[in-house]
Amino acid sequence: MENHLEFQDEHRLWGYFRQKIDEHPMIGDELLSDILRHHQQQPLAVMSSVLIALFKEDKISEIQFVRIQHFLAHEQLPRDKAIDREALSFQTRSRIASGQKLTLEDTRQLYEAEAFRTLELAFQQDALSLEALNLFVCPAEGEVNRRHKQSLFQQAQERLHR
Repeated sequence: MENHLEFQDEHRLWGYFRQKIDEHPMIGDELLSDILRHHQQQPLAVMSSVLIALFKEDKISEIQFVRIQHFLAHEQLPRDKAIDREALSFQTRSRIASGQKLTLEDTRQLYEAEAFRTLELAFQQDALSLEALNLFVCPAEGEVNRRHKQSLFQQAQERLHR
């Protein structure tokens, strides 16, 4: 990995890492080190986008996920709602894949983080506990993310009335 690379614009930085990420189904530890180093040196929005892509596309291992979480916890970087949501979604997808059901609290966290795709996956995989289904309520007219919330509410109602 070329650790001396300097990028003057975010588009070139994104393109460089996007190409490296796309080369393999999972990234290696050396590439992850390079991503974290650039994130530390240049805490630009594009570096947050690179981390989000890793989470969303399941391009990292559980061990690498822990490493990223440790990095984010110890750096003096502002919290990023999208990173938090995608990290939570990554963890949840791993749990669903291992056959675990989501608790009421798990479901509440996903709903509050607006991780609607992950909740859809949980419905598809029948990974929601019965008590969690009661969390979904019919959204009000004009409510933010109404379409997603309505879909989740309808799925919960179908499950509750089986």
